[in-house]
Amino acid sequence: MLAETPEQVVVIHHPEVIGDTFAEIVESLNRLADAKKSLTIVPRSER
Repeated sequence: MLAETPEQVVVIHHPEVIGDTFAEIVESLNRLADAKKSLTIVPRSER
């Protein structure tokens, strides 16, 4: 699940959605940074 809050924070429940490989993960993080958004991963205990 992916959600975007008004504060420009992207909240994800499953970290595997940001990529399968190191390169994909880095690309996802770079895109978030370019969009000036922050990333929050919901803790396992709260999923």
